[in-house]
Amino acid sequence: MKKSVKNAINHSLCLLACLQLASCKVVSNKPINKKFDQFVRTLDTEEKTLESQQKQLLANNLKSSAKKIEKLINRAPKLRTWQDRKNGPGREQSIEKYNNSKDKIRTWMADVKNLTMGIHGITYKTGKNSFKMTEKGRLKNTPIQLAQNEMITLYSLTYLRNLSEGYINRSLQYMNKLSSKGLAKYAAEDEFKLEVMQQYMAYMGMIKIVDKDAKETLTKLKRMRDRGILPDNYNDNISQLLGSERNRSAKKVKAFKDFKDEALTKEQIEEFDKALTAFETTFNKKSLLFDPANPDHPLIHLFVIASNLSWGLINTMVGGAFVATAAVLAPVSRVVNKLIDTLFPRFMFRMYEIKFPTIRISESRMQIYADVCGLGIVSGKMSAGLFELDFCTSQGFATNHEAGHAKQSALLGPLYFPAAILSYILVGGHGGFIEEWADIWAVKQTW
Repeated sequence: MKKSVKNAINHSLCLLACLQLASCKVVSNKPINKKFDQFVRTLDTEEKTLESQQKQLLANNLKSSAKKIEKLINRAPKLRTWQDRKNGPGREQSIEKYNNSKDKIRTWMADVKNLTMGIHGITYKTGKNSFKMTEKGRLKNTPIQLAQNEMITLYSLTYLRNLSEGYINRSLQYMNKLSSKGLAKYAAEDEFKLEVMQQYMAYMGMIKIVDKDAKETLTKLKRMRDRGILPDNYNDNISQLLGSERNRSAKKVKAFKDFKDEALTKEQIEEFDKALTAFETTFNKKSLLFDPANPDHPLIHLFVIASNLSWGLINTMVGGAFVATAAVLAPVSRVVNKLIDTLFPRFMFRMYEIKFPTIRISESRMQIYADVCGLGIVSGKMSAGLFELDFCTSQGFATNHEAGHAKQSALLGPLYFPAAILSYILVGGHGGFIEEWADIWAVKQTW
C-alpha cells in the first residue's frame, strides 16, 4: 500500500470515529427488506415452473445472506487489550488478550467477506439465468421473468451497498483504535493493521462497483418499462426503494462533507481524497454483473461489421434477400386478400398477410434488426451476416445470441451456412455445435 494512503488513514482515523453511530447497531436492512418482501410476494403468484422456483430460491437466499451479514456486522467482536491482573487487584494491558482479539476479528472479516461473495454469486447467477436458452434456441425466460431477474439483481446490489457501508463503519472503529496511543506499543509495526485497512479499501471499491452496476441495471429496467414489459407494481417498488435509499445516502454524504470541512486540515482532506480516488480508479472498470462476452471490446463489433461486408458478404446478401422478399410480398399479400374478399367472399383461404419489414439497429449493436414476420414457418430468429432476421418474436429476443452468429459469419464467411446446416444434421434438428458456439460468443445483454 502506498505511503500516502497509510499517512492519510493514520492522520484522520481518530477523527473519523465521529462518523460512527452511537449505538452498537451500525447497519439495518429493514428499509430494503420492506420493499423486497413486496417484490417477493409477486413471485409467489407466478405459475410454479422450474424457472419461477429458481427465482424464489435465489430471492430467499439473498435475504438470508443479507440478514446474516447484517447480524455479523452489528455483533462484530471488539478489539480488547485489557484484562484483570493475574497477581493483585486492578487491570493491565495484555499482548495475549490483543492477539486473541485479532484472531476473532480476522475470523469475522473472513466470514463477512465470504457471505458478501455469496451475494455476489446470487447477482451473477441471476444475470446468467437471463441468458439460458432452450434446445430450439429461444430464451427460457419470458419478458416478465427477465424483468424479475433484473429486479433481483437490483436488490442484491442495494443490499451489497448498504452492508458495505456498515462494514466500513466497523472497520473505521478498528482502525481508530489501532491508531490510538494506547495501542502504539502493540499495533505500530503490526501487519494486522494493514489487513484491516486493505479490506476497508476493498469495500470502498465495492461501493464504487455497485453504484455503476446499479445504474446499468436501472437502465435495463427503464427500457423494459418503456416497452411495457415491466409491471406497474415493479416500477412503483423501484421508485419507493430509490427514494428511501436516496434520502439515506444524501444524509450520509452531507454528514461526511461536514465532518471533513470541520475536522480535517486541508492537507489531510487532500491526502484522504487522493487515496480514495486511487482505489476508485482501480475498481472503476470492474463489474459484479454477469457478462457472457466479457470483455467484448468495441473493436470486435467493428471487425464483425467490416468482415460481414467483405469475407462474409454472401451471408449479408442472403439476409438482404429475406428483407427484400418481405418488402415485395407485403403489398402483394394485401392486394391478393382484397381481391379474394371482393371476388370470392365465401372462399375460406386467404394469403398470409405479410407486414412491411421493420428495420432498426439490433439490441446487440452488431447487426441490422429486420422484422420479417410471415416468412418463417415457426417463430424465432435467424442471423444472416449483418442481418438479425426476426420471425414474429421481438427485437430484444435472443439478440445477444444472434450477435454470436454474426461473429461466426464474420469468421467463417461463405462457410457459415454450410457449417450451420452440418450442425443441425449432426443433432437431427436445431442445435449442435453452431448454437453452442453462438452462446459462447454471445454479446452482452442490453435490455
